[in-house]
Amino acid sequence: MLSVEKTPLSWLREDNLEAMMFAHWRECSIDHEAVPLNPDWELAAEMEKRATLHAFGLFDDRKLVGYAVFEMAPHLLFKSTLFAWNTGFYVVPESRKGNAAFKLFVGCEEALKRMGVQKITCLAPNESSLNRLLGKGGYTPTERYYTKLVA
Repeated sequence: MLSVEKTPLSWLREDNLEAMMFAHWRECSIDHEAVPLNPDWELAAEMEKRATLHAFGLFDDRKLVGYAVFEMAPHLLFKSTLFAWNTGFYVVPESRKGNAAFKLFVGCEEALKRMGVQKITCLAPNESSLNRLLGKGGYTPTERYYTKLVA
């Protein structure tokens, strides 16, 4: 039985989060040699204390099979609107059949809304199935991000 739970990152780390993050980075990121995966766990813990970082686990019979992390804050240009930006969203390949990813996103969305979030912004790689999921969930593509290594 799949469940979505708002969970401290430290608990998710005890439950194989780091291996999932590495798999996610290998699958979706570019420039691996120049931009290595190197999470700042101390900063994440501080952001959780300030309630500006929220982690969610997707569990299948208590086994972690996916995660989502959102940063939450008012926007510099829209002070009265509370935004949430996805920092990471991943479901292990063997759990991607069915509606697991959709269940994770809906669970996050409902929890963020209860926390007062008014606008959720998601970043998905161009070739990601996350684009289809976001479309099914009522999200509208609004901007395109470009990246460039400068060092």
